[in-house]
Amino acid sequence: MARSFVFLLAATLAAAPGCTCNDGSSSTKGPGAVLLAAEDGTVAALAPVPAPDGLLVDVFLTTPNATWQSLQRKVGGTLGILPSTLGSLACALAGLDPNLGPEIDGTALVTGAVADDPKDLAWAIAMKIVEPRRARDLLFDGETARYTPRAVGDMTLLVPKGGGSMALAAALGGGGYLVVARNEADLARLGPYAFRTVPTKKAPVGGALVLDAPPAALKGPLRARLASLWGAARSDLARKDDAQRAAHGGRAPDYADPRAILALLDGAMESRLALLGDLEGARFVVDVLEDSLRGDLLVTPAAGDGPSAAAFSAMRPGDASPLLEGADSPLAVFFHDDVAGRTQTAADVEDAVKKALGERMTAPDAKRLHATVDGWTKARGDWTTLGLVGQDGLFLRAPVVDADGADRAIRNFLALAGAPPLRDGFRIREMSVGVGTGTAQVAYGDLPGKGAAPKKASLAWSAKGGEIAVSLTTLPAAPASPAPAAKKLGDEPAIAALLRPLEKTVTFAAVVQPLKLDPARAQKPAAPAVLAWGKREKNAYFRVDGSFALVRELIKMRAGL
Repeated sequence: MARSFVFLLAATLAAAPGCTCNDGSSSTKGPGAVLLAAEDGTVAALAPVPAPDGLLVDVFLTTPNATWQSLQRKVGGTLGILPSTLGSLACALAGLDPNLGPEIDGTALVTGAVADDPKDLAWAIAMKIVEPRRARDLLFDGETARYTPRAVGDMTLLVPKGGGSMALAAALGGGGYLVVARNEADLARLGPYAFRTVPTKKAPVGGALVLDAPPAALKGPLRARLASLWGAARSDLARKDDAQRAAHGGRAPDYADPRAILALLDGAMESRLALLGDLEGARFVVDVLEDSLRGDLLVTPAAGDGPSAAAFSAMRPGDASPLLEGADSPLAVFFHDDVAGRTQTAADVEDAVKKALGERMTAPDAKRLHATVDGWTKARGDWTTLGLVGQDGLFLRAPVVDADGADRAIRNFLALAGAPPLRDGFRIREMSVGVGTGTAQVAYGDLPGKGAAPKKASLAWSAKGGEIAVSLTTLPAAPASPAPAAKKLGDEPAIAALLRPLEKTVTFAAVVQPLKLDPARAQKPAAPAVLAWGKREKNAYFRVDGSFALVRELIKMRAGL
């Protein structure tokens, strides 16, 4: 299974922007039939076959050799020692005769399909062969041929002579294709669709790798798979809650009710699944850029007033540049909304907290919770950034429209956090809030009697220059008031290069620098990744953009280096 995954991953990465169809023409060519070259040189048409049951995505890869070689140069390491062409890579990973490698066209469009499977994902990849007759002679008819042919539908399966085995199943398909799949069952199920139907579709323009999910997949197998995964996770969490209750004589948890939290998560997942089934389409595009590897998930709402259209119309994207003004941090996140959006979010948060705490929350605390959430919602502006200071501290920034209201909201939150049940959940042992100053001192940790001395932290907040700034830092390094960081995220060109292309399309963004959490790698040059959710025209998108510096370090860490 691991080898199958490595082959699929390597093949899907081995693609470049632009698209060339099977006959070398432009990718604007519309649907048609795959051309079949017969032994006598005549050409016949292979009609497309219907989509297989459980189809999740169509796969398109273009100019594989050029991009794979670019990826090898930029990442290096283990990728650098792999074969440099699609043909040689496919033969190495599938366990095929390496002499077949040069016969695989690394400049032609590669197509494929991924489908649902009870145990795992099924897949098949179809690669164009330069000269089908020569490949057949090499594989089956020549003196050194290593395979026996066996018909599987309109494909010729490669069966190793002498009872040998291969890492993956492979066959020659009509029209001059080598088709590779996880096993023979996947080959028979998905192979014909991969080389007869997918090449007849209009290949997407742009993108190194494109995965297209049709509406039928979103409404059917993809939705069903996600529902199944959530159902399994929910059942596991419920079993753990039952076991914990049984171990404590049936007593409910002290801090919150896992069953109520599960019910909230269940409702949230149901709404997401309904949205998924209402999409017009979804497309995942991977690009190999100069300094980063970028993946964009693009989703298009269905026409009408369904849940997807409603959700997308409620998005209020903006400019994520406030992130660049924040402290250089291992993790920094950004949210953008409007008055209506944050009012609805506030109501949802308040409702969720009340349901999770249940009877543990007294009436005065419920009133204080409302004052906290409502006051903060009204006091702040359209964006918020928050993140880590080092490994233990936190920071928060937002535009402020009511400085006094923001101060009251923070003080209400501290009063709420200092009372049960939140006090116990946060492990707060002692708290003192400054009078007339935006400061608070907190002692926290295990309860007395367990032998651990309390840890101490300082909270400081202020509203100056139209912003509210909040910092939580551990002592003894805690400042008396929020102070500007010596270095900002925007000071790193690698971070700015990933954030600025998002322009004013963002409702959520995160800058992640995991190497800063590793003392052995913290002083290395910036190696960021950016995650973002937003909207461009009629499409919503989710982006993951990782610098090659980060990719290289993660590979080294995986290898134990």
